[in-house]
Amino acid sequence: MEEAQGIKQVLDDGVITQTELAKKMGKSQAYVANRIRLLDAPQELKDLIISQEISPAHVQILLPFVGYPVFEDIMKELKGHFDAKREVSVVNLETQIIPRVFYQGKNVADLNGFSYDIRKLEEFFDKSQCVCTDRIKVRGYYDGSGKRDFCLNKDCFSVKLAAAQTAYDLAKEKEKEELVTKKIVDTDKLDYGMYRTLRPVDTPTDLQRWDQTPCSSCDSCKKGKDKSLVCLDVACYDKKEKAYNKEQNGLKKEESLKAWQICDERLKGVTGVDIKVLRSLLSKLANGMMGGSLDGAFTCWPGVEGEDEYDISKIPDEDIPKAFFRFILADRFEYSDPTVESMNKSLEELGV
Repeated sequence: MEEAQGIKQVLDDGVITQTELAKKMGKSQAYVANRIRLLDAPQELKDLIISQEISPAHVQILLPFVGYPVFEDIMKELKGHFDAKREVSVVNLETQIIPRVFYQGKNVADLNGFSYDIRKLEEFFDKSQCVCTDRIKVRGYYDGSGKRDFCLNKDCFSVKLAAAQTAYDLAKEKEKEELVTKKIVDTDKLDYGMYRTLRPVDTPTDLQRWDQTPCSSCDSCKKGKDKSLVCLDVACYDKKEKAYNKEQNGLKKEESLKAWQICDERLKGVTGVDIKVLRSLLSKLANGMMGGSLDGAFTCWPGVEGEDEYDISKIPDEDIPKAFFRFILADRFEYSDPTVESMNKSLEELGV
């Protein structure tokens, strides 16, 4: 940095040109120009030069990104290397770190090929004005032999992406409107969110999740190429699906409650065990398995279920056998709520 300051001071006197000074120093004119450019670097880069964590050559590579959001991304990546005591060479910065940051694409746009999640928007993205100072070539992360065109101006490309999304949505809606008039729909031309699959044509009514018979006469119901029925009125389908799920969840909850009531009734007669030993065993087992697998095991005893452990001491002595069996049964029903039938079967298997 002292050399850069000295060069600038000499040139500011106006007595000598860059070319003449370079010749006197035994350096190229580009060397002199690059040293002067160091003075325009942000303070954080100057500090890294002073601490010898990076060289002037690193700064020359980083300067084009200064002032853009991606610069902060690159610096964050660099800081991770420095914190881990990993040396960053100029080659590593140019061929690995910067390409990796650009590949992640949080604050840049790859004008040579959109990422998978927005690839569908590429044909609607207006690149006609993308020849500007915000455009830069960066080595590809996977195709390192060549360089790709990136836009650094997030404010600009975000607006264009939003416009591309709008144009894409309009195009898809137009396609959908045209499909409404047809009897057979090619769903490959639609995004999944623009339709819902009802069922294969020959699915028996009793195997349907909810009664879809009225749907077959609806104008929004079409046949897919694979002979399945598809619904183009997504809002209507989702409303019926939500109502069905709500009803089923209520029925499952009610059935599960009945199952546990039957369990408690049948466990009333369990006696003849060493309560102290059983309590100790239950505490060790329950706290060793604390988590979702024991949901419902101890809900009938207030204060037993804590954030970090089960307080088995709050269960009365006379209820310890019942609690032990409920613990075993709760583990059995970890992945599915019990029904009256499954609860009775499990109790019989346990000899209760």
